Amino acid sequence: MTTQQLNIELSLLADAMPGSGVGTETINDLIPRDHSGHPIIRASHLKGLVRQWLIDCAAVRGYPLEPFLSGVLGHPGRSTGEEGADGIESITGFEDLKLQKPDETSAYSRQYVTRTSLNKHGTVQKNSLRTNEAIAVDSKFGGCVFSLADRNSWKDIALRLALLSFNAIGSGRNRGAGYCSIHVENESRTPGQLLKLLDAKKGEITQSAKVTRSAERPRFSQKTTWLELCFTARSPICCPEYPTSSNSNIIESGFTIPASAVQGAILTMLDRSDSAVASACFESPQFRCWPLLPVGFTPEEAHGVFPVRVPISHRMSKLPDPETQKHDFRDSVIEPYDWRTVAKGSPLKGSDGVLLRKGNTVELFRSGDMPRIWSAHGVHNGLATASDRNLYQVTSLAPMVFKGILACPEDVAGQIVETLNNQYVAFGRSRSVRGGGTLTVKAIPSIEVHFSWRISPSLDRRVFVLQSPVAVPDEMTPFGAAEEQLKSLIPATVEEFIQLDGITAPGIQASARVLFGWNRHGKGSKADRRHNRLRARRVITPGSVFVLQEPVSDLATFLLNGIGDGKQQGLGNILPHPGKASIQYKRQQDKLPIIKSKDAAGKLGIKLHEMAPAVSPSQIGHLGALAERESDSAALEFLERQTKQRSGRTFDRWKDVKSELVNLLKHPKEAAAAFRVWQDLAIGDRMEDKRGKA
Repeated sequence: MTTQQLNIELSLLADAMPGSGVGTETINDLIPRDHSGHPIIRASHLKGLVRQWLIDCAAVRGYPLEPFLSGVLGHPGRSTGEEGADGIESITGFEDLKLQKPDETSAYSRQYVTRTSLNKHGTVQKNSLRTNEAIAVDSKFGGCVFSLADRNSWKDIALRLALLSFNAIGSGRNRGAGYCSIHVENESRTPGQLLKLLDAKKGEITQSAKVTRSAERPRFSQKTTWLELCFTARSPICCPEYPTSSNSNIIESGFTIPASAVQGAILTMLDRSDSAVASACFESPQFRCWPLLPVGFTPEEAHGVFPVRVPISHRMSKLPDPETQKHDFRDSVIEPYDWRTVAKGSPLKGSDGVLLRKGNTVELFRSGDMPRIWSAHGVHNGLATASDRNLYQVTSLAPMVFKGILACPEDVAGQIVETLNNQYVAFGRSRSVRGGGTLTVKAIPSIEVHFSWRISPSLDRRVFVLQSPVAVPDEMTPFGAAEEQLKSLIPATVEEFIQLDGITAPGIQASARVLFGWNRHGKGSKADRRHNRLRARRVITPGSVFVLQEPVSDLATFLLNGIGDGKQQGLGNILPHPGKASIQYKRQQDKLPIIKSKDAAGKLGIKLHEMAPAVSPSQIGHLGALAERESDSAALEFLERQTKQRSGRTFDRWKDVKSELVNLLKHPKEAAAAFRVWQDLAIGDRMEDKRGKA
């Protein structure tokens, strides 16, 4: 299947209130934002509107609801554990709609809407005052919807029709808020024309898609091809490292895309065209996936960089050196050190994250420096009442660029590259609204050359870091030391201690925890009969590090074999230690939008206040609001009323400044900035008068 990219543009025809679920002391609900602070429209909200339209369309046109809905959006698996009850994958992927030209418009795209409720007597109901942040009318958003549907199939037509048919977003739609129009690029057909085409294909809605299947599974040779994967995320990613409990409504993402998720996505894409090849790859000893780790925020940053999970032995000083303003980095398995003598008294702290190898330089990309996006979701579709909403919170990793490697049988490498390269793919939870992006693949001519970096003459090809958990066999002591358990699983002799200048450090450093697996097909030893969650297993955690007594002679085979069992679940992956970091990776922060006037707003505001000190703050504020909307005609009309239709007293307040305002309103946004300064000065004068009278 070829992925279609539907570029859409959404224009607001009225103020919209797509709430984020979080507020402040004075604002009840703020609008959702991306990690740079710019307003966005959540992909989950867009999908919800499409879902509701599909439901309504099926009811009106008489389409069979279940296949019509799941054919476009899929449906989640059911917790029955039965074969075939594992859900239907969505063929549609939504991404957040982003504000167009955010650096120019973001500062002007937000405002506040305050409302109250009326009681049965027609007066304001007590405690009903509510203020919501809103996105201003005329704001434009752009984004993509990705679809695996064949062009002009009923699924493709239904999706396009749904996108063109809903006309409002956010809350308060029944009050006229959020009214909008949507344009789909290169779609010239009207909704009426699309509906006629959909009606003509009504009989196809219940038919299953035909997929090419091989007669038997192919047999692969023993040769291995290595591929480098680069994933550019277009939407936030949520890959939880720990399972959520039944009484928790918070889902938090780790900073990696696990090997099991990468393997599952690749095999799923292969299965769409040939299930026999996908099954043969899954069982092949030459097939192994590594986790995808973040390398930066743009594809340009990712060029020539390879990431490795930070080992437990790696440390960074809490404070930078006062003279150089740089942090001190240490790694005891490379250079044993005396902790009392480092960083001029600043304590060393372990930092989870990624080491980025760039030529001969290693940078530390800390997990804490990777931006997260918080969102709240209230699922109510299909529930009995609005009070049954399943409210939950998600913390996702902001869109970044990720890299990893893949080993596969040489016989199928070309097919994998053709299937994956430049294709849309999604990872993690809620893949129809999160974790989507573009995957690119390139061959690695020699894995020996790819990992030819040197850390020291005596330690090259001897130090390795776990990239994914290592399964501890059940027969081992449940509460044994993690170092001893890992040592027994490594297929080579481990160095007991590393020494340097009389300082000694252990040659293996590890930690362990309990890991729960999950398999949507219900395969494996399950925890219970009702769910597809696999039983708990003790594992050695990623970041554990070990030093071998002798350098590895065949690096490709050593990496391909990994450590322990569970390769088919993405366990046991290792990579060479990239070396000690010398600098901390810092992303270039996006500057939050600030309203700036080309004219000196402060000077203009002071000038206006000096010319008309008696004008009330409320009148200045009203004039500024009209100007901020770029409505110079409305602002001028208001000014005319103040100078011609009001009393002589009001006229006297405005007469000396009227001509100045008329000229200034030719540039409404600059005028609005000056009016805010003028209003602040007017308020300040009134407060001073009150204090003087007191």
